[in-house]
Amino acid sequence: MPMTDAEQYMLELLNRARLDPLGEAKRQGTALNTGLPSSMNGKIDGSPKQVLAPQEALDKAATGHSQWMADTNTFSHVGKGGSAYDDRILAAGYEKSYYGWALGENLSYGAGIGTATERAMQAHFNTLWDSPDHRYNMMQERYREIGVAEVYGKADFVTLDFGLASERAWVTGVAYTDRDRDGFYSIGEGQSGLEFTILKGNAETTGSTGGYALSAKARSEVTLQIGGDIAVGVDLGKGNVKVDLVNGSVLKVSGDVTLIEGISRAELLGMVAAGLTGNDKRNVLIGNESRNTLAGEAGNDVLRAGGGSDRLSGGNGRDQLYGDAGNDRLSGGRHADKLYGGDGKDRLVGDGGADKLYGGDDADTFVLRKGFGTDRVMDFDLSEGDRLAFDDNLWSGDLTPWQIVNTFATATDAGVVFDFGRGNLLVLEDVYTTDGLAARIGIF
Repeated sequence: MPMTDAEQYMLELLNRARLDPLGEAKRQGTALNTGLPSSMNGKIDGSPKQVLAPQEALDKAATGHSQWMADTNTFSHVGKGGSAYDDRILAAGYEKSYYGWALGENLSYGAGIGTATERAMQAHFNTLWDSPDHRYNMMQERYREIGVAEVYGKADFVTLDFGLASERAWVTGVAYTDRDRDGFYSIGEGQSGLEFTILKGNAETTGSTGGYALSAKARSEVTLQIGGDIAVGVDLGKGNVKVDLVNGSVLKVSGDVTLIEGISRAELLGMVAAGLTGNDKRNVLIGNESRNTLAGEAGNDVLRAGGGSDRLSGGNGRDQLYGDAGNDRLSGGRHADKLYGGDGKDRLVGDGGADKLYGGDDADTFVLRKGFGTDRVMDFDLSEGDRLAFDDNLWSGDLTPWQIVNTFATATDAGVVFDFGRGNLLVLEDVYTTDGLAARIGIF
């Protein structure tokens, strides 16, 4: 049966935690491994886990068990007729995979917390997190699929049934309008009637929750179509990928995604190390605090890395690249770009066009290759350890850094200008002496 809004909210809480386990631990005030016995194999590591996708047989098993617990006012993993959780899941039609399979179950019970509300679901989730065994189960990387069922009797009973069938992976997520502007799905925000389709594959139209789940061959690359106008490429090479559509215009994703048409803005969720690739529109691509690769391609794009050591490439167009925190590599591409390294030891490459390079704090490296045109370094600072890197194709013969300065550098009212001829210039704004520059030049 379709998930309720409350069940969808529980799934969103769980997937948020899986995408950033350390962030959830901070939110909960309970460390990942608190209470786990030393003998427990694997313990919980802080790396992000693939999101879970709702699956029909798991939902059937979870719903049946929650209903039985509510009908009998019994809270137990032992269910109707003495059944265990794996008995119920397999009886519901879940098929064992020849390539590998796994099953699991979490239960939560709440009295006096109400039902079908965000408060109730958050209370259930908090209870599960506080339990070491349940926390460990929720954070297992191997699971890909889930059934979520809440049934209210004399109390509120929640069943989470987990599964893995290794031959398939999922594109899953939720379409919602963020009315309360909290950056997260809330009950009542789901967008219904929107069709999600994998090209030459499965399709699903969202109900009131806004949720969907589409299976595909594991480790494949698929094209996801949304509502007939939006198309994106999704790489399932690392497992399930979450693709949320927010306010009809923003994708929030948990894996490598390429914008094809109908959408121009995408953001990475959690702490996944993943990449975003734009199209020929004015893209806005936003990373997270992990190691990301952002590529704007054509169009006048804005790329914002977030934390982590990232790679940003503007491509064609007049782009703005922001490395933010971390040791980043920024490449402007063709045309006049603006590159901002931010905190960290960044490497800034203007490429073609008249570019402006801002290293930001820490020791940054500014690169000039032959044919790049006129680039301006706006904040070169010897005291921070900034460096220059020059392509030896800019001149003939073998030159030392000191010879490069003496031959090509001139102190002007605008700053030090390195003029290599044929339009190959690098200007160090507000630097009025060549003293000390030779010691900061690298040649490649």
